[in-house]
Amino acid sequence: MALDIARVLAKNADELRDTDIAPAAMAAICSSPVRDIYLVGRRSPADAKFTNIELREMATLADASIGIDPGCLPDPEAADGSWSRLQRKNLHTFREFARAERADNARRRIHFIFNTVPIEISGIRQVTGLRLTRASDREALLLRCGAVVTATGFRPAAVAGLPVTRQGLLCHDNGKVDDRLYAVGWLARGASGVIGSNKPDAYATAKRVLSEVTPDQRRAGRRWLEARIGRTQIATLSG
Repeated sequence: MALDIARVLAKNADELRDTDIAPAAMAAICSSPVRDIYLVGRRSPADAKFTNIELREMATLADASIGIDPGCLPDPEAADGSWSRLQRKNLHTFREFARAERADNARRRIHFIFNTVPIEISGIRQVTGLRLTRASDREALLLRCGAVVTATGFRPAAVAGLPVTRQGLLCHDNGKVDDRLYAVGWLARGASGVIGSNKPDAYATAKRVLSEVTPDQRRAGRRWLEARIGRTQIATLSG
């Protein structure tokens, strides 16, 4: 999630125009004075949970540069087989970032900071900084910033009567939780991967819904949903 947030903030107008972002959000991002985006991780680069596809996508941003201290990057081939294939690929990608020449004229700069623990958000009426300590020597640092976004993983809110795993995910059988109740995406798999990662199980679950759920005139269904939305200011899309 942290990488998704940073990527959206770092995109220029042309890149955002090709997405389904809301016009108001796009206008706010494009006119924002944000110049530096910091991704702060408590543990090492090898422990980062994002996929290699989404990590490498950061290097394709048209108007953003990437910075990372090469001193924090362990050798991806020196872990005696204890690291997974994904961890090694991510470390190789981080090393490519560290070797690449940073564009001085980039509109926005992305900084990866690892092995650093957030301690306190500074500011009274607005954010002015983030106090950190390095995990290695506990040295205190102050990162000047105007906004802080937390992205430490997600657990679904408990729903009364529904079984969950120890990780907080809904228990399901290939997407089916209970009679006429199905789950898909992060709620079923956990908070990892990009939008494309959810498509296969979304299609499979949708096919199962179509094969198992039959129309029931006693249920309000779509009529109820349309009436409920009609009483709100929620904008809808159809296709």
